[in-house]
Amino acid sequence: MVAVFSKVVEMGSFTRAAEVLHMSQSAVSHAVAGLEIEFGVPLLIRDRKHGIVVTDLGRRVLEPMRVILNRVAQIEQEAADAQGLEAGTTRIGSFPSASRPGCSQKSSGYLRSNIPPSRWSSSRAPTRR
Repeated sequence: MVAVFSKVVEMGSFTRAAEVLHMSQSAVSHAVAGLEIEFGVPLLIRDRKHGIVVTDLGRRVLEPMRVILNRVAQIEQEAADAQGLEAGTTRIGSFPSASRPGCSQKSSGYLRSNIPPSRWSSSRAPTRR
């Protein structure tokens, strides 16, 4: 639930977070709602006009949550090392002229089939206007 909340804030949207996490939008929403129920307070304000707005508490707990997520990744790396496996995050970035429609889906498919158990993410530089 913590990772889902962090990703929703990072992406600014339940829908975009769901896409990145390969979850349904409903599952993402339920995960955040479950975290809010567990804490007993809202972490996000859902606004149809303005999207999501992080509450004061949500902002205060976000950084410690991200520290915890990073520590968990370090522990997973240590466990993988102990087994002689490679683990980690592969980040791939590109610029708009090199990111034609369809390229990112092909890259994603290649990465998924050729680089398990690594975690990876891709991003594209924003288009100048």
